[in-house]
Amino acid sequence: MKKSRLSINTSNNSKEIKKYMNKTSLLLIFILFIFSYLSSVYVINNKVDLGCLKNFNIWLMLLFVFIYGFIFGHFIFPIKKYYNFIFKKRYLICFFVLILLVLGKFNGSSIGIWNNYIDPNEDFSSDTIIGVNRGIRSDEWLVNTPYAFSQQYNDYKYFSNLPRGTKTDMFSTIFVPVKDILILARPFNIGYLLLGEEYGLSFYWYGRLIALFLVTIEMLMLITNKKKIPSVVGAFMIAGSSAVQWWYSNYIIDLLISGQLYLIIFNALLNEKSKKRKVFYSIIIGLSFSWFALTLYPAWQVPLGYMYLLMLIWVIAKNYKNNNKLSDYSYLLISFVIVIIFILRYLMLGMDTIKTVMSTVYPGKRFSLGGNASIKDFIYPISIFFPFIDYQNPCEASGIYSLFPIPIIIAIVYLIKNRKSDDNENKEKLLLTMLTILCVMLSLYTMIKFPKIVVKATLLSMSPAKRVFPIVGIICTYILAIMTDKIKIEKRLSKLIALVATIIVSIIIVYIGNLYKPGYLTLNKLAQATVLLIILIYTFITSYNKKSRIVFSILMISICTSNILFVNPINVGTRVAHDKSTAKEIRKIVKNDKNGTWIGIDSITLPNYVLMNGGKIINSTNIYPNLKLWKKIDKGEKYSKVYNRYARIVISLVDTKTTFKLNQNDVFKLNLNYNDIDKLGIKYIIYNNKISEHKSMFKEIYQKGNVWIYEFTG
Repeated sequence: MKKSRLSINTSNNSKEIKKYMNKTSLLLIFILFIFSYLSSVYVINNKVDLGCLKNFNIWLMLLFVFIYGFIFGHFIFPIKKYYNFIFKKRYLICFFVLILLVLGKFNGSSIGIWNNYIDPNEDFSSDTIIGVNRGIRSDEWLVNTPYAFSQQYNDYKYFSNLPRGTKTDMFSTIFVPVKDILILARPFNIGYLLLGEEYGLSFYWYGRLIALFLVTIEMLMLITNKKKIPSVVGAFMIAGSSAVQWWYSNYIIDLLISGQLYLIIFNALLNEKSKKRKVFYSIIIGLSFSWFALTLYPAWQVPLGYMYLLMLIWVIAKNYKNNNKLSDYSYLLISFVIVIIFILRYLMLGMDTIKTVMSTVYPGKRFSLGGNASIKDFIYPISIFFPFIDYQNPCEASGIYSLFPIPIIIAIVYLIKNRKSDDNENKEKLLLTMLTILCVMLSLYTMIKFPKIVVKATLLSMSPAKRVFPIVGIICTYILAIMTDKIKIEKRLSKLIALVATIIVSIIIVYIGNLYKPGYLTLNKLAQATVLLIILIYTFITSYNKKSRIVFSILMISICTSNILFVNPINVGTRVAHDKSTAKEIRKIVKNDKNGTWIGIDSITLPNYVLMNGGKIINSTNIYPNLKLWKKIDKGEKYSKVYNRYARIVISLVDTKTTFKLNQNDVFKLNLNYNDIDKLGIKYIIYNNKISEHKSMFKEIYQKGNVWIYEFTG
């Protein structure tokens, strides 16, 4: 019977394909390839030329084939069947897209910024094909990416002597590839080990985005009882949010993937009968929990941890009547063993790092009571302009376009009106109630200070309010997905009242959001943001209507796609990191003298460029302090509060006494006396200018463009 059904389905599919694959569709396919070719040529060369093969990129053309193919499909196939097919084959489609992105060496790194600092006459800006490199994303292009690239010169070992010029833990506080079992808790770094730097960066960048999108769909399908449209829209809202895109290289993506994956697989385990699959699911649960636990960023881990805990309670309650036996939960012992192995392994390698970081002035001593971030909850309508109009710090102001506080208000009204319901609705209401309460509590935390005893007991002291407000948006997105089409406004007067209320609320939200930086947007842009918000709120509260649901979905997906395309650039390869003359010279020096220690002068960029090319350099960004080194020139530890921190370090050579000066929380300046250079064991100096004083102490060994390299002779 199974074989018969399969053959019938195949036959039906073939007939449908033949029905729609007519002469018109073949013409569209031809046009599709022509459009794709011309688009790829235009993107790379800024001109449309049918015969232009300069810098032609076959992988970019194939991506355009995919994009235009999606668009043309609307004119060939019935829309409903078309989208059902795409949804059903979403994993295969996403895998195909990822393969194209990796083979094409595409990445969203702002690595092109290095063109501004190193040999600007050797310009590789043509590698940026869409968007602009973001200087504000210095955590990525200045720190994370150079650290990751430096590992190839360290054979990807857990400890490296290159950053800070001394033994450095490469796993604890930054996302870089390491040859250790712990990399399974950072799975998207595996690409560096298997594929090398350029392909590895592509896999790391877009693999995480695609995984977040797919996992979020599954999570929302679980909590909405398999509603496809709210699940897909919600996945776009999170994966394409300002918070995720502007903080892309940081921890939030990994925390969202790992936490949601844990819950999805845990639910699958409770509904699975096959023992082999239960074992497999238990292994995935153990790995995903380890991934979450070892991401090591409490500012987001704590509020997300509360959210996941409540959702775990709901999953258990949801499956309570499935007649699960104790043996079903016993499989979690496998997960527990895996988590213990990973934690013990990490503690064995990273305990000293933990102690050092916890004892730092920054971020170790950071303590939050909440408050001072209330306006940020309302910035999301303004954030749609961040990719196109310069903002003072879009990262710190980026949240989720979640219609806050509308989902909370509607959820509360719904819960009050539907106090009495059947058992299935009670299970759904349990999750909705818990998420709403948590969302209200975290919202209050962003707005007002909590008592010290409360933040200590809840661990929120480790989560500054400015880091919590994006989590509020994520919870609101879950609530929004659950509440889609649940509120029905049928009377004409009620619809009018709802519209008026929507207009008033939207104006208030945009007004409050604009208070964060008055004058950022013109009155015309503020009006556009307000109108868009009015449409989105109104179509959401009337989402029981099919047309409203479609309008809401299209607008929200468009906003999020804009973030994905334009917040971060789309670059091809990593030539700017290694193909410049200075990069080649650094590698040449390092090859001949691996143990020679470097410093960069009057710069926070030069040191990390040296690191990216394998140099052992003292003042690359110190992800935790090198106390032993600094005490050599600060015997009385007079300046310990200055250098005992995560820091970007500017070193200047002076004739006066050696001093340290704190410029900001993560930047300090070392005024280093010429006579103290030898105390730090320095051999090579890289500088953007010619050294004019004490020339006898230095031997110039390289100069090109705006870079000089000296050997210290004493």
